[in-house]
Amino acid sequence: MKASYLRVSFFLPFAFFLLYCSQTPHYKYEAKAGVLDLRGDTAKSIPELSFANKEILKLNGEWEFYWNALLDPIDFESNNLPPSKQIVKVPSRWTKYRLGDTSSPELGFGTYRLKILFPQNSFLKQQILALRVKYQLTSVRIFYNGVSVAAEGVVSTEANTFRAEYRPITVNLPAEGKNKNEAEVIVQIANFAHQAGGFITPLEIGLMPAMVIDTRSKQLTDAFLLGGTLVMACYFFALFLSRPSDKASLWFAVSCFAILMRAAVTGERLVYFVFPNLSWINLLRVTYLTAVAAMVAVLYYLEALLPMDTHRKIRIALVSILLLIALPMPFVSALTITALVPSIEIMIPIAILYACTVAFTALIRRRENTLAVFGGFFFAGIAVINDIVYNNYLIGPGYVLPYGFLLLILMHATALSIRLAKSFKKTELQKSDLEIEVELRTKKLREAVALAEDATREKSAFFAMMTHELRTPLNGIIGIANVMQKSTLSIEQEKNLKIIHSSGAHLMSVINDILDFSVIDAGKLVLHSAPFSPQEFLDDITQVAHALVKDKRLELVVHPLPANFPQKVNADEARLKQALLNLLGNAIKFTQRGKVVLTCKLVEIKHNAALVEFSVEDTGIGINENDLGKLFKPYMQADQRTARRFGGTGLGLAITSSIVEAFGGKISVESNIGVGSRFAFQIPLPVEQKKWYTISPKTPAAQSTDKIAGEYPMRILVVEDELVNQIVITESLRLLGYDARVVSSGFEAVASATQEKFDLVLMDIQMPQLSGIETASRILALPGCENYRIIAVTADASNENRQNCSSSGMVDFLMKPYTLAALREMLLRWAPKNVKD
Repeated sequence: MKASYLRVSFFLPFAFFLLYCSQTPHYKYEAKAGVLDLRGDTAKSIPELSFANKEILKLNGEWEFYWNALLDPIDFESNNLPPSKQIVKVPSRWTKYRLGDTSSPELGFGTYRLKILFPQNSFLKQQILALRVKYQLTSVRIFYNGVSVAAEGVVSTEANTFRAEYRPITVNLPAEGKNKNEAEVIVQIANFAHQAGGFITPLEIGLMPAMVIDTRSKQLTDAFLLGGTLVMACYFFALFLSRPSDKASLWFAVSCFAILMRAAVTGERLVYFVFPNLSWINLLRVTYLTAVAAMVAVLYYLEALLPMDTHRKIRIALVSILLLIALPMPFVSALTITALVPSIEIMIPIAILYACTVAFTALIRRRENTLAVFGGFFFAGIAVINDIVYNNYLIGPGYVLPYGFLLLILMHATALSIRLAKSFKKTELQKSDLEIEVELRTKKLREAVALAEDATREKSAFFAMMTHELRTPLNGIIGIANVMQKSTLSIEQEKNLKIIHSSGAHLMSVINDILDFSVIDAGKLVLHSAPFSPQEFLDDITQVAHALVKDKRLELVVHPLPANFPQKVNADEARLKQALLNLLGNAIKFTQRGKVVLTCKLVEIKHNAALVEFSVEDTGIGINENDLGKLFKPYMQADQRTARRFGGTGLGLAITSSIVEAFGGKISVESNIGVGSRFAFQIPLPVEQKKWYTISPKTPAAQSTDKIAGEYPMRILVVEDELVNQIVITESLRLLGYDARVVSSGFEAVASATQEKFDLVLMDIQMPQLSGIETASRILALPGCENYRIIAVTADASNENRQNCSSSGMVDFLMKPYTLAALREMLLRWAPKNVKD
């Protein structure tokens, strides 16, 4: 707070200095009864005026005035003068004059005349005098010693030929004329555009060099004010851009821009240097619109700067009144604009008084930097009141508003800068504290990440263990059921065995869905691309689908692939098959009669990728439109009654949707209750260009018997540590005609591979001591075993397990529990007779 006082105290002497410099000095030479005597008066101790000290004299005082007459020098020489002569005060407005008992109107025209008596010396005979005209309301023409020397606008007796103009003029006065010891000045003024006409600004006379220096000095002062204001406006606007939350900087910048524009069109009117053809009416509009804009911006700035001390309703009322006054100004005539000026002259002091009151209240409440804020408003208020009073020819040292606004800007800029410096300091401290806090949190985050990684590893281990523990007994149940189905059973035994097999298959489906969704939910769904034949893929899908509809009265329609369909594509065949079988399984489940149609259509081939559309259409129960949004959400089914009737986990479509999205597509559905549904998705499948292992046409569907060992003889090594699973796989192989060698550990498998030659190895993965992955690596490292075809037989379906098996050199993956058909298909795929380079 003390620092603020010290900074503000720096500006107080500067303020008084500016006010002192702006005051108009008291002139001893003033016209009396139309005559200005510069010869001095010895009796009154008034020296003669020689202009030698570079004096600039204002032609104030009593002038002759002729209302409603435009007189020129010839009229005065011939004494052709109207009887309306009177002596009036200059400067003043016409409303101050009297014609009998009636005031003169604001609109009209008249002539002023002044006689100047110069000193009796030789000084003026060798010098050139100059005359300066600032502006009048609203057009003027000046004669000096019978010669027209200056004009602003067009003086006329008619409104339609009159033209107003505000433009400062400095001209040389002619040396010729009457006696050089005296001069005659005639001023014609006309006004048909302003609510207050008259001789409002005194003429100034002096030596030309002094006049030029004084004019340039005033212009440089105005330019300094404009430049300083522009710098402040740009600076605080840039601060706002760097800190948009600080609205005080924005409104302060806006007020500076408005003050800048007003300063450019008043005083020396520097705007003419940039816009020399600016019209008088537009100059008038800018003058008062910028005054209103500056005051409105100041009110918003005050509210942003001192929100706890301002009154929102008062601000709204003041802003509303100011805007109501200003809004018509761009569209109405000059007479209407000038009629609104008194309202502005009332509202601006009221607004300044409100700002001073708010700032003083904040000062009393010891708000930071409020002394500078109050001082700025106080000096600006004094300047505003002074100008209004002076403009109405009451009292005052002259126009000081630019200096008042400069003080306002400087003092408030100081307050805002101190406020900003404190904010930066606070920010620096907060930044330091934040860096310490970030470092501590980073350390905690690293610890949390380490714990999360440990938890993820434990979760993965648990996931693999649960997969193995759930699927291993199910493999025994389903496998034994498959084996027993091939034996001779009674009707009751067949019935019970069918129940066991169906229940095991259903439980396996539920477990698969849950485990698959766990992988997807963890974001670990990874596609493993490999080349495959779309035709063989479609044949596999068709075979499984026929098995699903064999107990239902349904027609399964599988449209053949188009002739231009690529022969080989590269993608994750297993996941694509899973997605389609999920859709087909749903369609078959919810369709009691009619048909299910599978279509595979080629949309286009672009950039070596085939855009393929798969669709499954059924004539089932259909789905309510309101339930379509739930279909692809996990654990959700369209209707809970349907779920109880048909069963299921509600995960199938969620898994299918995730698989399709992983392929880069999106699944869609169309459905009508009682009519049926259509599920479809489009995915890009890269067209495979390279060579790979080809397998002869799959024969299981064409085989009339399960025993294939006669046609495809192989020596098979089974590596399995679980006794039940040993029984299941050996019995399954026996049904296919194979007598396999079985070992119960990885060490035995390595020993067997060194002693015998095998065509195929069926390898369990999770075994004690030596895992299946490590066992496969050791076997393939043995001399002569580099080309062994080792197939992983596992209950762990995770992507990580698949990758590990592939990395160890295994060629394929058989998931537990498996069907006899799946085992047979696997054997056929990798039989030496079928595999060719």
